[in-house]
Amino acid sequence: MKIHLVILTGLLSLPTTAATLELTEGVQLLAINGQQVASHSPTTFNLKSGPQTMSVRYNSLVEYGVEDHEFIHSDVQVLKFNAKHNQSYRIQVPEMDIEQARSFAQQPHFNLFSSDKAVEFKQWNHSQLVTEWLGSN
Repeated sequence: MKIHLVILTGLLSLPTTAATLELTEGVQLLAINGQQVASHSPTTFNLKSGPQTMSVRYNSLVEYGVEDHEFIHSDVQVLKFNAKHNQSYRIQVPEMDIEQARSFAQQPHFNLFSSDKAVEFKQWNHSQLVTEWLGSN
């Protein structure tokens, strides 16, 4: 009986990762569930299962010539989805040339995948989020 209790206690104390999140080039994660993320953070994060709310933005250095480049970023966007246990998620943006990147930064729409299948999520910019919040109160 004691040995079963020791094994059970050991199993319960193991850290478990319910899900992982990977960011592709051009995606900057600013916060997860209200917790700020360091600006020079890794590109893979551990998530608990359940609702996830993330602040992200498009952030890219686009080269369009031998010595020509431009830093392009969008306003902050809020993404919300439900993470499932033992799933891997990936937030990505399409590959773009300089004009497409400029246009994308004006109205960004991120893609969320799990095992190369699109995952349902909601996305808001600041104005949309305020409007939705005021509408629900």
